[in-house]
Amino acid sequence: MNRIVLLHRAGICIISMLIAIGSLADESNSHRPHTSHVHGIAALNLVLDGKAVHVELSSPAANMVGFEHAPVSDAEHSAQEDAFLRLKNADQLFRFNKTANCHAAEVEIESGDEEHADTRHSDITVMYRFTCDAPGELDTLRIGLFDAFPAIDNLAVQYVTDRGQGAATLRSGEPLLTF
Repeated sequence: MNRIVLLHRAGICIISMLIAIGSLADESNSHRPHTSHVHGIAALNLVLDGKAVHVELSSPAANMVGFEHAPVSDAEHSAQEDAFLRLKNADQLFRFNKTANCHAAEVEIESGDEEHADTRHSDITVMYRFTCDAPGELDTLRIGLFDAFPAIDNLAVQYVTDRGQGAATLRSGEPLLTF
């Protein structure tokens, strides 16, 4: 199968799992991911599927590049390139417990604008795929996003693994997710 079909199937799998999580979650749950565009907040969805871990990161561009429009100056182009390089360094941003032996296999970055009333918002979405030699051992994930992107204050996380499903809000001083 070609790469586009596989990415599409992975995306459908992630969306299906998140719908299942959302239907089980209480509407007032403070761990529910923020779906609106809020500076300082990013969302992370994680699904374990066999030996593959699919991770989707979504954030306002301002959290990562410092602005929300297409880069126009040399400084803005440089800031975007730097952010994209950091985002591609998946094994530093997402460190699974060593016994699971997970390594980044694929990274795909999408950046786009949305128009809302009189304002323009730009979000960055990154799809990661990791391969784990011992997926049954997967029990923690240390998030390096807070160090790489200090403008991210909170990370709303939803996950589905063999151990179950859940949600959490991580912060700079609390970057460890336990499944």
